[in-house]
Amino acid sequence: MQTITLPPTFASAEDELFVVALRRGYGAAVRTAYDHAAWHDGNGAVHFRTDQEVRDHVKERFAHRKVTDAWMLHCAALEGMELRRRVPSGRMVFGGRKNLERRRTGLISNDDWKAMRLRPLQSRGDKKYAGNRHFRLSEDGRSCTVQC
Repeated sequence: MQTITLPPTFASAEDELFVVALRRGYGAAVRTAYDHAAWHDGNGAVHFRTDQEVRDHVKERFAHRKVTDAWMLHCAALEGMELRRRVPSGRMVFGGRKNLERRRTGLISNDDWKAMRLRPLQSRGDKKYAGNRHFRLSEDGRSCTVQC
């Protein structure tokens, strides 16, 4: 896997709102996948659901909302499952545990907390599509276009 990070630049305020809305929906799908990927039985053992069960659950929950398309939901489900395998206890706090405590004590606002919970967009490449479905990198590598 190759990761490319570019500084955020937007053509307009409307574009920025579009990307933030995508990130909000994507993050919610990742958290749902993380939560649904495993369960604890009465003996304290962790059991993992199959990838297909988690993907179906995420798509069922978010597809009707038109937050993003099926491929981004698929990528969100994969990321959520990877995170759950890394932290199988289910105690991961998206946005950071310290920031959660700061929110609980009123040191940061609810809007700040929500901004901290936003996840970077991730769209995996697809052989059938000859690359990435949503992101197009310019020839000079200085800009990336989001296509949804």
